[in-house]
Amino acid sequence: MKRLTQQLAKLSYFNNIKQICVIDSGASAASFKVQTSQGLFFAKYLASTQMHTEISCLNDQKIEVKTNLYAAEQGLAPEVCYFDSQWLISRYFNGIELSKSHLCLNDKLHIAIELMYRCHQLNRKTCAEYLPVLSIQQTIDSLINYDFYQPEQLSLLQKIADYLATSIHVEAKSVCHGDINFTNILLSHQNQPLKPYYLIDYECACLANVEYDIAMLLAVNHPDNAYHKAVIHLYEEFSSYKIDDKLVTHYLCFCYLINALWYFNKFKQTADQTMQKYAVKQFELLDEMDIFSVTLSDKMR
Repeated sequence: MKRLTQQLAKLSYFNNIKQICVIDSGASAASFKVQTSQGLFFAKYLASTQMHTEISCLNDQKIEVKTNLYAAEQGLAPEVCYFDSQWLISRYFNGIELSKSHLCLNDKLHIAIELMYRCHQLNRKTCAEYLPVLSIQQTIDSLINYDFYQPEQLSLLQKIADYLATSIHVEAKSVCHGDINFTNILLSHQNQPLKPYYLIDYECACLANVEYDIAMLLAVNHPDNAYHKAVIHLYEEFSSYKIDDKLVTHYLCFCYLINALWYFNKFKQTADQTMQKYAVKQFELLDEMDIFSVTLSDKMR
């Protein structure tokens, strides 16, 4: 982190830096709060982003920056002030992560669905110039580190990947965020009534069915199964779009799997027991769907 703070301090954009603080939140990119004579800024180190929960293996830094810029233009994300090949600097938003708020789950889901719908309203043709179409097989393949698994496990993962690639017909209908985790939603404090919330972190953005974003919302936040139909119904109320329940189910299997693989990779790289716990939880949720004859939470340990 010391090297990054030194590098950040040398950026030509900043004048008279007073303080740089590490933001210890999330599990992927290094982030910082920068206080200067110009005001407060949020700095994200793009080069540290490696194969996030879904498809960032297909994304490069330019894709994340362009999507973030467009989302900011539409009022969906904080204003982008500066960017280069390694850094994305935004106006600092003095708020709180939705995951840390005291709102009830119903309210959290309502906010998340509203932001998801607004993301899906971004112009697909504009984003199609740089956003990739979600690839089921490539995404899974990119997350399988052959050094981390036994041959039997690799064979099992390949069979599941083949099943999902066959079951899911991806259509590039909408701009999907790809990781609507409650930690990626910022709520304003009471002194910012005109900007109640923002959707941040577009490193997993892609073109796909809206059902993919719905499935990832359910997978990564894992509310009880009783909420699944309510989430689908809520999205339909916002959009007047009829959601394909079966497609959500297929995408949910895919999301549980790739989340588990990403968390497991993180555990192997860092020895962080929390990441292992998260991976097991995603495998357990996949097991609960009762689609595969094996118990993945046991086989993949």
